[in-house]
Amino acid sequence: MFLAMVCMTTLTAAAADAEVTEVLNADFTQFTEGSPTSPKEFPSYGTGAFNSFFTSWFSSKVAQAGGALLIKDGGYVQTSSLNLREMNGICRITLKARAIDSYGGAVKFNVGYSGTATEMLPDDQWHVIQIIVGGGSISTRIKVEPFLSVSGILLEYLKVEQSADFIAAPQAQQPTQANGTSFTATWKSVTGATGYFLDVYSYDSDNKKVYFIQNEDCGNVRSKKVEGLDPETTYYFVVRATNGSGVSADSEEIEVVKVISSIATPEVSDATAKDGKVSFTWNPVADAEAYLVCLTKYTTLTQDATATVFAEDFAGVNIGTFSDIEFTYNYKLDQYTKSKGWDGSELGLAEGNIVLTPFSGATGTLVTPVMDLSANNGAFSVVYNLAEAAHGYYSSGSKVTVDLLDKDDNVIETKEATIEKKEYSDYSFEFTKGTAECKIQISYSGNKKLFIDDIKINQQKKAGDVVTEPMSEVRVEDTSYSFDYSPADNEKVGYVVYAIGRTVSSGEIAEIMSEASEEKFVDKTTSAIGSVTDDAVNVNVTAVAPGTLSVTTADAATVTVFDLAGRVILSKNVPAGTSEVSCQANGVVIVRVADKAFKILL
Repeated sequence: MFLAMVCMTTLTAAAADAEVTEVLNADFTQFTEGSPTSPKEFPSYGTGAFNSFFTSWFSSKVAQAGGALLIKDGGYVQTSSLNLREMNGICRITLKARAIDSYGGAVKFNVGYSGTATEMLPDDQWHVIQIIVGGGSISTRIKVEPFLSVSGILLEYLKVEQSADFIAAPQAQQPTQANGTSFTATWKSVTGATGYFLDVYSYDSDNKKVYFIQNEDCGNVRSKKVEGLDPETTYYFVVRATNGSGVSADSEEIEVVKVISSIATPEVSDATAKDGKVSFTWNPVADAEAYLVCLTKYTTLTQDATATVFAEDFAGVNIGTFSDIEFTYNYKLDQYTKSKGWDGSELGLAEGNIVLTPFSGATGTLVTPVMDLSANNGAFSVVYNLAEAAHGYYSSGSKVTVDLLDKDDNVIETKEATIEKKEYSDYSFEFTKGTAECKIQISYSGNKKLFIDDIKINQQKKAGDVVTEPMSEVRVEDTSYSFDYSPADNEKVGYVVYAIGRTVSSGEIAEIMSEASEEKFVDKTTSAIGSVTDDAVNVNVTAVAPGTLSVTTADAATVTVFDLAGRVILSKNVPAGTSEVSCQANGVVIVRVADKAFKILL
């Protein structure tokens, strides 16, 4: 979602009965020469120039495209001055557009000096875009330009209209006051609005709206406190504006998220192991929606060797393809990588790859987490497996830059290489100034895309040195995790767990993460290895009476009962078979037996 750019809402209903005045109707189907794949350039001036068709318009990087106008990446068209002083400067803009690239793109509008909007083109098909926007004056130019579209967009027509019924939809804001049972809905004022209407609702199992408030008249204010909510239900709201003559479309739907400032750290159990499978558990954490499990392997070298001290293969990227990239506008990549702390800009995703996708002269970057590369007097090598490509076809010839940065992003050392092969190839960069806290950044400013399949950092180590290697980062919703592991004599695995919740930060929904749990370890000498019975077999828990549980397990086990805040209510050992456990609690509790958890209503 383009959080800072979407300023208007697409109109979903036609105007009512007021007269509609057509201010502009520009027909671009008259541009019959050329085609979308072989466009016909306009002469720079004189007959046949774009300005000879549309007097007093401005344009850049436009061409005829077989019955449409092509606006190339970095280009635009801007209308002549329009008189939009009437109707409080509010107008409706209708545009028929198509992205050239299969992944789509976006269209950006500028109306005078104050009205802006960005509307998405989800694919390479024709779409009619219709927005209502204010900001018009006696002399207003409307500018249209492609955005996030390497090959540009096609236009068939552009229409501008005014009516007393037209009123822009409000811009609803993410509640910053929400505690689970109440929230305050807020929205920005709309030019010409005399009042606002509010809907608050949830969704049932059939994805149908269940209204808590519907069409509530809020008067001419810009906030409304809503109380009496069910803390176990997810609510949404929209708001509409009225000018007394017409009613706007809905604002963007806003999900109400409980605002929290911190989340507790999970308490992790010692690992148990059987037949090469290691398992561990942790207590449920209040307000957690998921947990991040991080595994790290520590290997003690038995002799001097060149060791891979950092490696990432981006196997966690499971969306996008080589020819159809999934663009990402959240530059934090931890959900796709084994180690935490990646960053970057101008990024895309293609299965197994991070892609640098610079637009309009920008630079794409990918930055590793902070790491210690001070060994061997700071000498090390970085090996990237790279390919340059666009639209599913390999390319070559562009330069890439690799920088050694300190933890504050200052450049310590710089290396360059040229993409020489039209296929995936390894490119190695030698550095000599590694520090105890440094990062590696790769940069690309070419007009194609740079696919990064993996990265390895190699460094000379001495016997007895410990090499740290991130094994995996896994996001889970349960409160237990298992993995296959048969340790060598000189290695161990550490594991930590983070709780993940959601909150609101700077007016946007954001994830909040706890501190890492205590790190616990498994190695070949750990007493747990091979010593555990299969407690997880045939475990069942039910509520049989108020405050009483029935627990069935194949082997003796420990029963632990938690409240929803993660506090322990009861911990009790039970024998094999069926036992009744009294925990003197009511409401919803979490019950853990061996490595299974149950959510029970007492």
